Amino acid sequence: MRILRSSLMFFIVMSLCCCSSDSWFGANKKLDMPGERIPLVVRSKDLVVTKAKTNLSIPKAKTNLEWNGTFNQFPNNAANLSWNFKAEPSKSLTYSEQTFLVQASFPSVDSTNLVAMSSDGVVHSYDLASGQEIWSNPFFSQEESRGFFDIISNKFLIGGLKRDGNVIYVTAGLAKVIAIDAADGHIIWNAAFSSPIRSVPLVIGDLLILQSIDNKVYALNKSDGNSVWTYISNHEDLNSLSVSSPLESGKSLIVKFSNDEVIAIDKLTGEEIWSNGLVNQQNFGLIARSVFNNNSLTHLGKDYLVTSNSKGNIFKINLETGDTIWNKDVAATSKSWLVGDVLLFISNANDLVSLNMQDGNVAWIVNLSKQDEDGKAIVDLYVSNPVVADGYVYVSNNKGDLMQINMSNGEIEQTTKIPENSYLGPIFANGKMFIISNDGEISIY
Repeated sequence: MRILRSSLMFFIVMSLCCCSSDSWFGANKKLDMPGERIPLVVRSKDLVVTKAKTNLSIPKAKTNLEWNGTFNQFPNNAANLSWNFKAEPSKSLTYSEQTFLVQASFPSVDSTNLVAMSSDGVVHSYDLASGQEIWSNPFFSQEESRGFFDIISNKFLIGGLKRDGNVIYVTAGLAKVIAIDAADGHIIWNAAFSSPIRSVPLVIGDLLILQSIDNKVYALNKSDGNSVWTYISNHEDLNSLSVSSPLESGKSLIVKFSNDEVIAIDKLTGEEIWSNGLVNQQNFGLIARSVFNNNSLTHLGKDYLVTSNSKGNIFKINLETGDTIWNKDVAATSKSWLVGDVLLFISNANDLVSLNMQDGNVAWIVNLSKQDEDGKAIVDLYVSNPVVADGYVYVSNNKGDLMQINMSNGEIEQTTKIPENSYLGPIFANGKMFIISNDGEISIY
């Protein structure tokens, strides 16, 4: 099997290496390509600070009991999380035998436990007080669960988990979902689909909502995994690596698809209520779409939805009718946070931007790029998702910096050293901050 796998990988690599040449052996002859060269990254015309001043109220800080799933899990009026700043961790737990892919597996943290998926697809539950592993479940790491995926890679790409009482629902980028008993880690049930599931599971009453990469939405009975309804949108030949996670709004389920269509579905029946194709986007083609396919920004405001298309345009949409209120060309990525009527997002140039959702004006911009000792830009810098706690914006990077940023003017007031190789932004739960590195180190502040 290993020989077959190595041969297949060699064939794939050689095919990819040679596909830009005019022969299998990589001849040096270059093709004469007529036409104008057009850059894929288009300048963002609306990413400028405006002079307009508006009074925006920020909700009071509240202590959230858990961090459960995605960054857009918090409603608009409770996204200012409570935390008293501490420059040094009160506890540091190191799981040296595990390598977490926390950027993909969306850990769940409450007052006593942390549940996360390691990069080999094993789900682990840890006791936060002692750091001891409570249980582990290897379902996704087993070759019979992975199939052809195991031939291509031994690392998982994207997925998520959601805790609902005593059950944890897990996806791992495969065409399967599992329900795990939170007490001992045994499988309660598992379900299979026709295409990979990369969204974080969403629990609504007795339903478990999942979204696949081929623009399907599944509603399952959360107790046994049986199908309740399925919504099928337009299929695309080009699918994004990641997908948005559906959001609940009243009787509606808000879903964004890879073709930039946003729809509202009746959460009980699966019937479409309205759709918005984000038609104001420019026609930038499939190649550019593959570059910007990580844009899955979605948040619920008081009476509106804020989302973005594949180009990075941000849209404010009426939740009742689905009509576009305004849109701005600001090169937004999926790394974002909505608090009150302030949208904070990271641009594709590592700018942290404060956007007024009332009118779409930019209040301030701060660049979070980093230079080395020679003054050269660090090209492998990864900036995390922004999070608001006690009225400050907190953003970290993989080089070991946690920045505390003033909400009113964007000034970086304090930088604290944290473990390097931390790709996930700071997590807040029960008045504590958790920094989780991909090396398995968890620092609690």
